[in-house]
Amino acid sequence: ESAAPATTDKRYLQCKNHGCQKKFLEEENNDQACRHHSLPPLFHDMKKGWQCCSSKMVYDWDDFEKIEPCIIGRHSTVGPNEQFAASPTVAAAESAAASSAGAVAPPAAPLKSIDDYNQKNPNAVTAVSAAKDNQTAPPPKRTDGKANCVNFGCQQEYVVAENKDSSCRHHAGAPVFHDASKYWSCCPKDVKYDFDSFLKVPGCVVSAHTDIKTA
Repeated sequence: ESAAPATTDKRYLQCKNHGCQKKFLEEENNDQACRHHSLPPLFHDMKKGWQCCSSKMVYDWDDFEKIEPCIIGRHSTVGPNEQFAASPTVAAAESAAASSAGAVAPPAAPLKSIDDYNQKNPNAVTAVSAAKDNQTAPPPKRTDGKANCVNFGCQQEYVVAENKDSSCRHHAGAPVFHDASKYWSCCPKDVKYDFDSFLKVPGCVVSAHTDIKTA
């Protein structure tokens, strides 16, 4: 397999297919060149997956990135109008972040709201509705004295007895995906184009860990 292309070489184009986003040469592009997902990612609380592969929901970012693409085709520089399918808690967090003082969106075409997106994507609505139905049930309590934090950008395992007000650095807003760009609604100026860089964006607030998602 050839080495990764240099990002400064202007011959290389950025693929915007879901789950690919690799650099490629147009003269090497073909119907078997790109393995990707047909639909956007689906996030609900700690679960992560793709709408087209909803039976493969995972909890860990590394496992999310390892979910096998479901279709093969050509690389494309024309990105789908990408917006993640989010739970109602994501919509609430995004609204709260948008109303905070000084929040300035990066220069880009206006994003549709979650409601507008869901209205035009009934399959996504079905997935979110199913997640909402399960949301009323509290997460099962563990017997080992540990819990999994559900704060955005944290989601680490922690010891309940050692949890303090300064234990968790996380994001106040929700993740936003638009074409190839990724950022947090609370940190709109810190835009990234790959998952590794996106996951390394430091949290903007500090508090205690929590294993209960508030509406």
